[in-house]
Amino acid sequence: MSFLLDRWLGVAQLDETSYDRAEGIIRNYLKPTFGDLKAGKLTAETLELFYARLRQCQGQCEGRRNGKTDPKTKHKHLCEPLAANSVRKIHFILRPALNRGLRWGYVTTNVAALAEPPSQPKPNPDPPTPEEAALVLNTAWQREQEHGVRGTEARDGHHAKARRGARPVHEPDGVDPRNRQVGRPGDHRPPEAAARDLLRLTCIARSRSDSTGRAPPCPAAAAREPQPYHCSIPKATD
Repeated sequence: MSFLLDRWLGVAQLDETSYDRAEGIIRNYLKPTFGDLKAGKLTAETLELFYARLRQCQGQCEGRRNGKTDPKTKHKHLCEPLAANSVRKIHFILRPALNRGLRWGYVTTNVAALAEPPSQPKPNPDPPTPEEAALVLNTAWQREQEHGVRGTEARDGHHAKARRGARPVHEPDGVDPRNRQVGRPGDHRPPEAAARDLLRLTCIARSRSDSTGRAPPCPAAAAREPQPYHCSIPKATD
């Protein structure tokens, strides 16, 4: 297996980051476990047991060394499971490597294609609450007022310099001088626009998720003055 993994790594078309990740996984997990094993002796059962051990402890001690002191390092061993996503990365390195070995004649079956890796962890989104969205909106509104004042002063100063014959400050085509601080190429919207979009999306999402059929309270309605934007969401219909 060690020879096959090295041969695959030498021909795999990977970018620099993916190559470094694959090389580290092979060095830290695959070679210590399967390096001396003949590729043809590897089975799907062996791989699934390997994945299960990693999910219990990265050192694959199966709990036997948990809490015990290593005589070599003098450090106490504490079992730390490897994350499911990390185990899946190991699986998806083994699978193409064995598939290449199948084409090269090193193995007769790609057992990684038969083995089942840990399931993908379910996403756990954490959307903002109405109070948090209202706070963002009101802060953005205050910044927008200050932003408008600064933009007006900068524009007036720009024209004053031009009237005096000074060399004007030229902005890139399509860029409003008031939006210079955004700092993102191709995005000349003031940051307050993103805050309004966030509030609008939050209102829509909560109206769709309300099982009672009533529109939830608008976040901006519960906020303190000033209130620059109010959600207007129709009630859900059957």
